[in-house]
Amino acid sequence: METGVNLAPKRADPRTWFGALQQQAATPAPFRELASAGAATLDEVDLPHRKQEPYRYTDLEAIFRHSYDATAGLPVSQEFAQKYLSEASKGQQLVFVNGRFNAQLSDTSAVPEGVYVGSALGAGEHQAAVMGVLDHLPEVGANKNTCQGSLPFAALNQACFADAAAVVIPPNVTVEQPIQVLFVTHAPKENEGGEGGAICHPRLAIVAGEGSSALVMQSYVGEGDYFANCVTRSVVGKGAKLSHTHSQEQSASAQHLDTVVADLAEEAVYSLSMVACGGLFARSNIQVELNGAKAHCNLNAAALCSGDQSVDFHTQMGHAAPDTTMEQQHRNIVADSSDCIFKGRVRVDGIAQGTDAHQLCRTLMLSDRARVTAMPSLEITADDVKCAHGATVADLDEESLFYLGCRGINAAEARALVIKGFAFDMIKALPDTNLQARVLEKLISMTPKSSRAVTAEGAFSSI
Repeated sequence: METGVNLAPKRADPRTWFGALQQQAATPAPFRELASAGAATLDEVDLPHRKQEPYRYTDLEAIFRHSYDATAGLPVSQEFAQKYLSEASKGQQLVFVNGRFNAQLSDTSAVPEGVYVGSALGAGEHQAAVMGVLDHLPEVGANKNTCQGSLPFAALNQACFADAAAVVIPPNVTVEQPIQVLFVTHAPKENEGGEGGAICHPRLAIVAGEGSSALVMQSYVGEGDYFANCVTRSVVGKGAKLSHTHSQEQSASAQHLDTVVADLAEEAVYSLSMVACGGLFARSNIQVELNGAKAHCNLNAAALCSGDQSVDFHTQMGHAAPDTTMEQQHRNIVADSSDCIFKGRVRVDGIAQGTDAHQLCRTLMLSDRARVTAMPSLEITADDVKCAHGATVADLDEESLFYLGCRGINAAEARALVIKGFAFDMIKALPDTNLQARVLEKLISMTPKSSRAVTAEGAFSSI
């Protein structure tokens, strides 16, 4: 006799799942050629599955067991968007709701003359430059064993996206004020059968002309149950300086998959600061190609995982020119039953003599039920390089806690101080004080409520 009802949704075949989403696409006329190219790519590539190396540690069932509706998005209030807009970027703020530009919530009144900040559908004289950035799919023809697996989801984005944010900085122009691009997804709460979740395909194109300088703050937030399939590409011209902040604060039940690509010309400087603290499942694929001599990339990233969250960072830094330099640091803080993955690859081509690249991943474990997988790697074919990589995993330092306790700080405050100190370098790199405050709030919520204890078997239990 049947004793219960299984409400878990059935897993969809990936080909069927991707095909159903393509049928929902409502692509505007200017993007239809790009959409056709994305659809053609999906017909040719191997779709993701757990036996593929890039997805061996990723739970794709979290996505493929749900159906999504591109029309299920809900409106967003001014009050909700305002919580995430930075005062420093006032007058240079783009807001996209469910993947589409929202003029009522945006404010571009302070954008300097000659600079374009807006929808790719209205780029005017910059249209060719924007379309050139959008007309790109990552990892076409890449080695299946060393790639990140970005191509299928990026091709899905290109086949389905309805709008795109565009930031164009002309040559030799310095934009003093930060430019903010806020992507908001608002969807209803999903029912128990796995139906009704919304999907959107946010996209951002950044063009930093030769000798230009700018700071772009990119944010993802939302409410409800949805899947955000995102693509960002930056093209940094010769001698240009682009600072790029990327924050992911999706809803607690959201699925988020993001591909961030940057192409650097000669003597270009690209600084990327990333923080991921939202979503039930979130994965970021970061690919930076240093294509010009003396180009430099600085990457700082932090993953804050609690509850049943799964947060992945996959990075690929390609040195394809002489005398390129790179500094990469990751901080992971994992609590409860969460899961965090860092997979970092530094590739140095034979032509890239004089490369100086450093990669470090550090993880702080706040529970023995949490899990982290760290896989830094180097692939070097040049013979005149300075390269290093490393990974550490530790729990709260008992000596630090004892030191603070001896100075009158109670145990709970001491644990919070040590955790904040671990993430301090990542937090201070964020230019928005409100974002810093929200990240600190998340850190405090992750702080263990009690000290470590010893079990009957003599082993340490969770802190």
